[in-house]
This record gives sequence, structure tokens and C-alpha cells, in this order.
Amino acid sequence: MADTYVFRQCVPTSTGWKISNNSLPDSTIRPSIKKIGKITSFLQVAQPYCL
Repeated sequence: MADTYVFRQCVPTSTGWKISNNSLPDSTIRPSIKKIGKITSFLQVAQPYCL
């Protein structure tokens, strides 16, 4: 379970879409996390982190 990413890429298949085991790049996640921080009115900017 430690090797499973929470935010993963979707890849097209012949029958639709499949969730891959590759993580989303930081450049994709960071803007969304920043918007979430603004919407929730956090005093500090929300940042993705690794456990």
C-alpha cells in the first residue's frame, strides 16, 4: 500500500479509461491544491506532502 499513489494518471484504453499506477506530476497537482486552499480560506497555502 505504501507504493500506491493517491493522485494517479488516467490512461485511455480501447474500452474507455483506466487508472494507471503512475503518479500525477507535481505541475498538475499543485494548482488544484492551491485552489482548494483558497476555497477553504486556509490562512496558510495548502501544499501536497508525502507521508
